[in-house]
Amino acid sequence: ADLWNGRWQGQFNFDNGNYIFRAATDDGVRVYIDQTVVIDAWYDGPLDRSNSFRGVGAGKHTITVAYYKRYGAAYLQVWWYRDSSSPSPSP
Repeated sequence: ADLWNGRWQGQFNFDNGNYIFRAATDDGVRVYIDQTVVIDAWYDGPLDRSNSFRGVGAGKHTITVAYYKRYGAAYLQVWWYRDSSSPSPSP
C-alpha cells in the first residue's frame, strides 16, 4: 500500500556514552531519543542517514521512530550503537 505513515516507540537501556544513530529508509523518517530529534530526514526517496548523539546518560531512554511511505516499496531500518571512537563523557 502507498500513502501511509507509522510511529513506533520503545524504552531501551543505554550505557553512559556517545552513540551513532542510523536510519536506512525509502521515504521520510525522524528518530528521537526521549524528545530530542536525532535524525530528521522527512522527505521522499531512498535515504541512508546517520547522526551522533553525545552524552547519553546511563539508564532507560525512549526511542521514537516516525515514518511515512509515499509510493513504491516500503523500507525502514533504524539502529544505534555506542561510538567507541570518541571518549565517553564523565558522569
